[in-house]
Amino acid sequence: MSDQSIKSSDIGFDELWKVVVPKDLGRFVKPEALSERLTHSSLSKRQGLSEEGRPIHSWQWGEGPVRIAAWSQMHGNESTGTRALELLRILLEENLSVDICKLRGVFSFVALPMLNPDGAHLWTRRNALGIDINRDALAQQSAEARTLAQFLQEFDPHLCLNLHDQRSTFQRGDSGLASELSIAVPQYAHPEAKSISGRDKAVQWVERSFTFVNNDLIQRMSRFDERYYPRSFGEWAQNRGMGAVLLESGVGGRDFERNSSLKLLFEWILGMLLSAEESVNSPDIELTKGTQRLSLPENNEGLLDRIDRSAQIRFTQHSFVTDLGWRLVEKRSENGLSLEWELEDIGDLSSAFAREVHENTHFQVLNGERLEPGLKRPYHRVP
Repeated sequence: MSDQSIKSSDIGFDELWKVVVPKDLGRFVKPEALSERLTHSSLSKRQGLSEEGRPIHSWQWGEGPVRIAAWSQMHGNESTGTRALELLRILLEENLSVDICKLRGVFSFVALPMLNPDGAHLWTRRNALGIDINRDALAQQSAEARTLAQFLQEFDPHLCLNLHDQRSTFQRGDSGLASELSIAVPQYAHPEAKSISGRDKAVQWVERSFTFVNNDLIQRMSRFDERYYPRSFGEWAQNRGMGAVLLESGVGGRDFERNSSLKLLFEWILGMLLSAEESVNSPDIELTKGTQRLSLPENNEGLLDRIDRSAQIRFTQHSFVTDLGWRLVEKRSENGLSLEWELEDIGDLSSAFAREVHENTHFQVLNGERLEPGLKRPYHRVP
């Protein structure tokens, strides 16, 4: 806890963020810093080891019969879920929310906040072996996949949350408005009683959660692709009746630290906790239709981070005018993370949307460079 005191018995996100959140809980979460905090938490235990021997921690709160599991950062460069789960752990361990903490005897919640600490250390999607852990649910060739599978099998949740980050290129439908949080209920392989029942509970869980979230937040959400991905852990859990829900955090506005989407994710998770008991113990056939989830706009790619319209492209011997579309990419640096522009598209972008648009800029193609997608420039400037 901070030296500052909490005056209220119930605390909102903004106060929690200012008063009790560790200062190193930014976009780049250092695995060793998270491990140190969890080692000293009364809720935590070591669940396993990564391929490079880094500890993988889990924590548990509550003693109730409704079992809920969550995991995050199976892709090392997707940290918003990790940050949300650490906020939640602090909230629960410090008894800062009356509404949530009174449910201690209603549900048991377990979390595995950083499944891929090796990838997190390097800020890469894959693990130290180069394996995408979310495509390793069947083969379980990686230590991290085996840890997650054992974690879920031992706890056998009624409901579970699979937390990811999505690229900044996702928008709500084709609106040009950024998708800050997208949601999906994964499919199952075969219509067996257990998998049908588990997915129905997950659909109802999502529907009930809408009632706990402000409508302004819902207007920043979209519906993620629900095709069946046989090698993914969401589908692996759904096939076993574990009521899996996928949440993908995006980028709001130009907030590439993703603090606004972190707040949205955190408040959505709180709403899901408040609605979990009914979803398990009070089935509602009408809610299994998933009406509110299905009414969300589709989560579509196509949003650029920057467009230079009618840019003057200069080569050594000639020049021409065209549009340039850019996205910001994160890379590991000595002090954590840095951003750089990566050229995404060239040509007529008159119908494209972007977070920022510039007119009549000048762009110098350097000797030896090719003007093609993938070309990079420092974040503080493009030309």
